[in-house]
Amino acid sequence: NQLRLPSWVMQSNDPGTWIAALQPWCDGEGGVVRSKSSTRPAFMIVQSKHTDIDASVLPREIIVAADRGIGKSVLKDLQTCGMRVTEYCSSFCRSEVLDNALILFKRLGLNPTQSIVRLHLKNDGFWSCLWAVRFGCDDSQRLLEMNLITQRRKVRAFKWLPDRI
Repeated sequence: NQLRLPSWVMQSNDPGTWIAALQPWCDGEGGVVRSKSSTRPAFMIVQSKHTDIDASVLPREIIVAADRGIGKSVLKDLQTCGMRVTEYCSSFCRSEVLDNALILFKRLGLNPTQSIVRLHLKNDGFWSCLWAVRFGCDDSQRLLEMNLITQRRKVRAFKWLPDRI
């Protein structure tokens, strides 16, 4: 089962249609993030995709986080099916709906990046791949201006900036 945005949305040439399709993802799956190197907030949308990788391929012993996760820095050194796990997930375990959203964001003139954040071991013994679409500070501000982010808590997070002295 693949979750995708409706084909009529993907085939539309209307920016209003794209914004209407993306806004629930921004408010529902997105969050405001702050980096240590910038006082300006940025935005990120995260989506999980189930994989066919189980605990026999990537054993529980390699889990480095309390939440049963393996971060990207550890994943880059792990292999499955003769390739790095990150390459395997990029080839076979992509979030199709996030791929669709990325296309629409780019049509709107934004330049987000998409990458694997981590793997998470589910209760059924299979790993889930956590994908993120990240927006730079300028693009994040444009999300607000286009009304892609409307949830009050998230809008307020963009306006409130801590003192960096």
